[in-house]
Amino acid sequence: MEPPTSPRHRKVLARWLPDESQRPVVDEAPVFSPSLEEFEDTLAYIEKIRPLAEPYGICRIIPPSTWKPPCRLKEKTIWEHTKFPTRIQTVDLLQNREPMKKKPKSRKRKRRRNTRMGSSRRRSGSGSASSPSKPASSPEAEEKFGFNSGSDFTLEEFERYAMYFKKAYFEKKDSVGETKWTPSVEEIEGEYWRIVEQPTDEVEVYYGADLENRVLGSGFYKKADSDMDQYVVSGWNLNNLPRLPGSVLSFEDCDISGVLVPWLYVGMCFSSFCWHVEDHHLYSLNYHHFGEPKVWKQCNRTREGDEKTST
Repeated sequence: MEPPTSPRHRKVLARWLPDESQRPVVDEAPVFSPSLEEFEDTLAYIEKIRPLAEPYGICRIIPPSTWKPPCRLKEKTIWEHTKFPTRIQTVDLLQNREPMKKKPKSRKRKRRRNTRMGSSRRRSGSGSASSPSKPASSPEAEEKFGFNSGSDFTLEEFERYAMYFKKAYFEKKDSVGETKWTPSVEEIEGEYWRIVEQPTDEVEVYYGADLENRVLGSGFYKKADSDMDQYVVSGWNLNNLPRLPGSVLSFEDCDISGVLVPWLYVGMCFSSFCWHVEDHHLYSLNYHHFGEPKVWKQCNRTREGDEKTST
């Protein structure tokens, strides 16, 4: 049993300000729905859609309706018992946060005790895991640049807290005081950019980012099973993609984490991965295993030298 001061028990005080929405108006990136035949050859399909997607710098690919790979993260030993580390993201400071100094790896650091998760503070003057019973991280883990370390969660605990935070933050009651409403993706996005660009409260959330294979492993299965053979060998299985014939990465012998070995990301409402350029300007392929919708923004430089932002 955790104490009342635990972040998981902290009351969410910040609230949605719908009239101050700051959702940007940008072009929609293209969406592709390959046929089963097209979907069989991963690299050939990526090459086929490249001329259409390249001007936007980003696209969405919807797999055929019959392609439904099981997610190994839902296994009880992982879902309920394996812990993963998180970062604390102060959303209202994403554009103005102070850079954190990296400490030498040989030095130990103290984990920041967080007691305000999901809470707010009114601004002045402005309105595999080696053992299921052990956390997969430690206070001595390498400091994540730009964000403080948060609590360790199981996926079950993280989902529970994420649902609590979202419900409390966007709470909207009818005339009899009952909450019967869920915000749209557009409304959440508008509130997110309001917090970033015109903050009035402190809003903090958790993000499990850049989780290496040894933490939770991949969402895809790697060992063959009679019911999963097509997904284990599929080129869209991110464990296989870099080594496919025709991929330049297939010539790399080392298992480079985050490039040849996929990373896992566990987010909640307002979790953010900030603007960045992919390593060596390679393509980045993400698969959304389950959960709420995810919004991407891409800033792409056109051949004329102009910048084009897509979502």
